[in-house]
Amino acid sequence: MAQAGSARSGAPLPGEPGRGALGRTTLAIHWALVLTVCCGVAAAPGLVALGLLDGAASPWAVGLALLPVGPAVSATLYAWREQVRSEEHTAPWRAFRRGYARGVVDVLRVWVPALAVLTLIGSSALAVLAGGAPRGYLAPLAVLAVLVLLASIQALVIATFFSFRTRDALRLAVHHVFRMPATTVSVLALVICAVGVLWLAGDGVLVLLGGVFAFALRHADTALVAHIERHYTAP
Repeated sequence: MAQAGSARSGAPLPGEPGRGALGRTTLAIHWALVLTVCCGVAAAPGLVALGLLDGAASPWAVGLALLPVGPAVSATLYAWREQVRSEEHTAPWRAFRRGYARGVVDVLRVWVPALAVLTLIGSSALAVLAGGAPRGYLAPLAVLAVLVLLASIQALVIATFFSFRTRDALRLAVHHVFRMPATTVSVLALVICAVGVLWLAGDGVLVLLGGVFAFALRHADTALVAHIERHYTAP
């Protein structure tokens, strides 16, 4: 009787993925694999363009190639939250598709200007390296790039889980980079890990770890999401 009731409610039965420690681990691995594939497919146009560019393109071309990455990461974040919140057994690809459809417009509204600013900083750094300005400008540009990147990631997270106006999402992101230093340091650690993987193993391995990085980012920003939900949304 208990099993029949569980089946009707959509909860996992004994021995199914999600039930018990081994079942939960199996379910988490299944979600990570499926979401990694979904994230890679959604970001594929840009990743293919990056592969074709082979490092010989301008920062603006690289920025354009990274355009699909934002919505792909956002949908992966959304799906991971659905995996925790949903009482029903939702398929990971369905959660990803739902997150992509719901958030792609809001995410692009914060992701495009963020990429534009980062690309401008990259172009300025290349101009400095080419002798167009003193090398002393490189350090401030590097610090500015890190701050913009952190604010961009937080804006992407906010646009994924909330429906603020674009300028409000950007303001909240910039404000909370400084307002919540522990969360910012956690996100910075993930960025350093991602750059390390990219540097040591290449972009292919980084793509293969996309689902895991999104899972880690969702956990790193748990406090940020809870804070914004508590202080900036209606009960």
